[in-house]
Order: sequence, then structure tokens, then C-alpha cells
Amino acid sequence: MKNKRSWLIILIVILFSFSMLLGCASQDQLQPQNSQSVEQEKTTEREQAAPKELSGRNNEEQRYDQNNQSKNQQNTNQQQKNERIVIESPQPDSSMKIGMSFELKGKAKIDATELHYEFEDGHNILSKGKFQLSSTRDAMGYAEFHYTIKLEQNPSSPFGTLILYALQKDGTKAEQIMVTYNFDPSIVKP
Repeated sequence: MKNKRSWLIILIVILFSFSMLLGCASQDQLQPQNSQSVEQEKTTEREQAAPKELSGRNNEEQRYDQNNQSKNQQNTNQQQKNERIVIESPQPDSSMKIGMSFELKGKAKIDATELHYEFEDGHNILSKGKFQLSSTRDAMGYAEFHYTIKLEQNPSSPFGTLILYALQKDGTKAEQIMVTYNFDPSIVKP
């Protein structure tokens, strides 16, 4: 009987030691990831604490602007995928700079009679409203639109996003399209 207890205790001690070794090994594998995330947090804190550059814009705003530049091509692709709302002018992929007002021209193949829009710079909604589509439709079922969008305030970023959409009867957005434009640098007030 004593011999069985001894073996049982030895077996428990061996299993406990083995599980401790496995636990330490898995902890060592996790350690580099934890140190990487701590380093990332330190980097983020340093970036946030960094003084503003001479232009008056901090690193976070500059990263936002760089992200918007790379999204410009993605938004152009989104424009091309949405064949129900087509912006003809100003072209999303053009080098044209948007001022405090601009003419928006295009066509829409939707059930609604009006389009809603929001124009934002990533920080503020600069203009918001709606406009009527033409009552006549072409052979493909498109109704034309032509509308002057006027910004209500100066943008704080060199890039803005125009969001066009139709509203369904229940008030939800349908046929949404987002297009990024460059602002004229003279109107940007960081």
C-alpha cells in the first residue's frame, strides 16, 4: 500500500513538473509579442507627445492625410464599381483642386428622385444637403444631375470625401458612393 502511494506521489510530482515546464515554455513564446506591443505603445506615446511641426500640424494629422492619399485610388475604384451613381465632373482621379464651391455633374440610375450628400474633411462635415435628379431618363435609365456644392467652412485637411447616397423609404442610406478630392491649398485652415 505504501509502495502504491509513493508511486502515485512521484507520478503527480512528475506531471506537475512537466506542466510547469510547458507553462514556462509557452510563456517564453508569448514574451516577445508582449514586448513588441509594449514597444508599440511606447512608440505611439512618443508620437503623440511629439511637438507640432512648423506647419502647425501634428503627426496624427499627417498620418491621416497620408492615409487619405492612399484611399484616393481605392475610392476611385469604388466609384467605378458603383454603376448606379456616376460622377462625371469633377473626376475623382483628376489633379483638379476643389475650392469653397464646385459644380458636381453626373448621372444616377436609382429609384429615388433626389440624391443626398455630405462633404467632410475627416474632422468636420463641411457641407450637407440634397438635390433633385432630372425628371427625364436616358435610354439606359439614368437621370442626370448638376448641382453646385458650397462648403460652409474651410477644410482642416488637404483632402475631403464626398459621400453621395439615396434614401430609402425607411430612411436608410442606399446606393452610397464615396469619392476623395483634393482641396485647393489656399482654403485649408489647419
